[in-house]
Amino acid sequence: MSSVQRQAVARVYAEAIYELAEAGPPAPGGAAVREELESLGRLCRDHPNWATLLETPAIRRDQKLDSLERTLRGRVSDLTFNALRLLASKERLRILPDLVEAFAELDERRAGRTPATITTAVELTGEARQRLAERLSGAVGKNLLCAFRTDGRALAGLVVTYDDTAIDASVRRRLELLGRQLWARLHGEWNSAGALVD
Repeated sequence: MSSVQRQAVARVYAEAIYELAEAGPPAPGGAAVREELESLGRLCRDHPNWATLLETPAIRRDQKLDSLERTLRGRVSDLTFNALRLLASKERLRILPDLVEAFAELDERRAGRTPATITTAVELTGEARQRLAERLSGAVGKNLLCAFRTDGRALAGLVVTYDDTAIDASVRRRLELLGRQLWARLHGEWNSAGALVD
């Protein structure tokens, strides 16, 4: 399963789990399930052997279900536990990191916040991040919940992604565009016979 397929499947599961979580008592609520899923995501990150146990096809399904039963029953809500059992029974536990991300994004959207990623060439201070997030939210007309990352390849400037939108205001992108314009200009000055046009 490709990364894109895994993310699409995770979104479907996240939406179903979220609807059940928000259905009211005795459901635990979206925030509680999100916290449990994020804890499980950290568990997978911090204990690679446990993550391998969940993901590898070399371990039988019944062994995975038994491991989940022993380690998680009574430690997470019934909804979270049953969701994990369902994933295990369908051999889809490997989507857990994508599920955690999709669930968190859904929770943020339902709260009126739009997740966004801002990539800069250098690390920004907390105050600069806050000002930038406020300005971008105002500029796009959405309450952006910004995650920041650095990538030296941007050279300077920034790249903002949210929803299906990407705003690339990096120096790298500007240089790429300038190179294309120069190439087009030079290329356009040659006629079809390959001779330079005056």
